[in-house]
Amino acid sequence: MRSDTTTCLAFDFGAGSGRALAVTTDGATLCAREVSRFPSIEYSAGGARRCSADRLFTNVEEGLRAARASGYRIASVGADSWGVDFGYLDAAGALIEDPYSYRDHRSLRGHAACSLDDAWLAQETQAQVLSINTLFQIVADRLERPQIPARAARIVMIAGLVNHHLTGKARIDITAARTTGLHSWKAQGWSRAILERTGLPAALLGKVSAPGQVLGPLRPDVAARCGCSDISPDISVVMVAGHDTACAACALPMGPDDAFMIAGSWNLIGFETRTLPAGMLAEGFGAEGGYDGRCLVTKSLTGLVLMRRLREALGESLGQVPDFVEMARMARHGRTQGPLPAPLDTTDPELLEGNILDAIRRQCAPAPLNEAQAVLALYLGLTEHVATQLERIARLRSRPVSALRLGGGGTRDVFLCQMLADRLGIPVLAGPSEASAIGNALLQFIGLGTIADLDAAREIVAKSGDIIAYYPADAL
Repeated sequence: MRSDTTTCLAFDFGAGSGRALAVTTDGATLCAREVSRFPSIEYSAGGARRCSADRLFTNVEEGLRAARASGYRIASVGADSWGVDFGYLDAAGALIEDPYSYRDHRSLRGHAACSLDDAWLAQETQAQVLSINTLFQIVADRLERPQIPARAARIVMIAGLVNHHLTGKARIDITAARTTGLHSWKAQGWSRAILERTGLPAALLGKVSAPGQVLGPLRPDVAARCGCSDISPDISVVMVAGHDTACAACALPMGPDDAFMIAGSWNLIGFETRTLPAGMLAEGFGAEGGYDGRCLVTKSLTGLVLMRRLREALGESLGQVPDFVEMARMARHGRTQGPLPAPLDTTDPELLEGNILDAIRRQCAPAPLNEAQAVLALYLGLTEHVATQLERIARLRSRPVSALRLGGGGTRDVFLCQMLADRLGIPVLAGPSEASAIGNALLQFIGLGTIADLDAAREIVAKSGDIIAYYPADAL
């Protein structure tokens, strides 16, 4: 490594997998390299779906060792993850049990048992009310396993658990707090009304902090296990945006009239602002936390989880699971086989249950569909759903969207990117694909003082060459 560069290690944990990227900057350019990748930490036991804390912490330490073995001199470490899930810490700071996964049905039971009306919660929090919110998970625990929350001194979100493991400090940042269903945008803190009506103690949640702060050095025992004892005083742990959506947004060089979409298993679509727009909740959007006082007005859409399920279903009939290139070839072939199929309603819950190919054919009946036409129908449905949301964003901002900034794994699907540009009639600017990890790294560099601010960081990304522009070609 050049002596005038700084390298950080960005841990990005998704619900399906995780990765560690070593990201180096000289203040003007970025160079990122994946040093480690991890499978999902979710497991099933006793009829419950949980997240293995041991595997989470082992993955972090393996990532540190891999970076060290690759010759990187790490200046800092940061972690982001999916939202809503959390662990309980006791008064001594020990994790009481493995965290539950939001995929466990207990959150649905908590939502059903909660005495607070969804419409009231939406107004109080200015956020989307989802049955997986932390609030409903805690409600379920207090009803079904009251001894666990009774022992807890703090709850800590998944990215916060990584920071706690590395430093011994328990913190929650604004971006993670906004996924809990307990945070008031107006008060810029925990909602007193929600806490009072549910009887939850404020001390359980702790103080909400701003991302970008240096928490401190690695714990000596962690540094020793990772072979970093000689340089551990020089390795800072930075509390980046704990929610991966907020990290990803930091890596997108957005203009004032742009919208963004983080394209993954779920598509998070929205825009960045400093003030909440009137009518946000009525249009189905909510306010998520951003960096440095920014607000991300977002909506969750069913995303590439449908494409993955369709690929798996086609694999059973074709004998091999098709990749993105083959799916695109099939969709193009579907265009040549008679009238275009109607776009799927991608909100149909049947697409997430049972055989998705059968569900697509039922939705498109009575027109018979072959495999290629089914693939095309799904692509059309995904793009149509995005188009509908961009119309709503235009209404909320009282001006049209000039470009769609795309981050996440969906940027690798060239056919999807071009279909979006064709249907939307605006440029689709795709990249970086590892937007969450890159945004994580940028916030570390800002925290270290290597990069001045987010505007400067985004300028570096814009010049990095990692963004591919797709322009409208053929109207769909």
